[in-house]
Amino acid sequence: MFCMRRGRNRSCGERLERDKDLKRALDKTRMQMIAWKERFVIFMESLADVRPFVSLLFSMLRLLFVKHGNVKKRT
Repeated sequence: MFCMRRGRNRSCGERLERDKDLKRALDKTRMQMIAWKERFVIFMESLADVRPFVSLLFSMLRLLFVKHGNVKKRT
């Protein structure tokens, strides 16, 4: 295998080992990003299931406050 010397006092093996470490770190970061994306999708799907109940709750609270005069009704 052909290896060019670009770094000072650095052998070909050290550079290859550093490249392997960088690749390993990038793969780990990529896997973490995929895991976070999957968690976010699951969270958004769970919010979609709850949203009608939450909007009903907020509309009832708004009616309660409008009835007692604490909040102006939207026009």
